[in-house]
Amino acid sequence: MTTVASTAPHDPRTAEQTAGGGHDLKGVLEEHERDLILAALQESHGNKAKAARALGITERLIGIRVKRLGIDWRSLRPRYSNPRPPA
Repeated sequence: MTTVASTAPHDPRTAEQTAGGGHDLKGVLEEHERDLILAALQESHGNKAKAARALGITERLIGIRVKRLGIDWRSLRPRYSNPRPPA
């Protein structure tokens, strides 16, 4: 019976990347998630319900993700981004 040495696999990342200069999986996924949500919100003109349907998630979940990612969805809504002039 042979034994396998239990050494950690070689990590090709540099010290700078592991110190926050590179992309880790969590960061890459969060950036991709932000891009997808922003695209859906832009397509739906800031309508979270329509964006959620387009992404195949619930309205509640998109609300949670928008809040966590700090996305300003109101700026994408026509009535919020283009205020009416005073009458």
